[in-house]
Amino acid sequence: MKLRDRAGRRMKLQDLHVLMTVVQTGSMGKAAQSLNSTQPAISRSIAQLEHSLGVRLLDRDRQGVKPTVFGRALLDCGVAVFDDLEQGMKVLDRSGPSANSGGQLGAWIADVERPVGSHHFNGVVNRFSAG
Repeated sequence: MKLRDRAGRRMKLQDLHVLMTVVQTGSMGKAAQSLNSTQPAISRSIAQLEHSLGVRLLDRDRQGVKPTVFGRALLDCGVAVFDDLEQGMKVLDRSGPSANSGGQLGAWIADVERPVGSHHFNGVVNRFSAG
């Protein structure tokens, strides 16, 4: 099974959000506090992502965590994925149940019927596979 297929089936938006929060806060413990979670749960999410992709996403030391080159690439992809989801939610908000949602909403739904963020994620997977 290709990395793209394996990772696409296992990757969860929550894990991507956890990665983004860990990098933003600089530590697993601070990310856990920010997400109202526990440090072991945060570590598990990161480990699942790393296992799914087969690469190390974070460098850890006494001063905290920093993204590796692979982590940075995935973070860039994650920002794009969450931006796309936000745009989709805006379309849903504008469409509402009484609006004629056949055009704009229908196009957005067709776009997200594939795995979430796959058009962004595929570029990252290709970079991982090439190295």
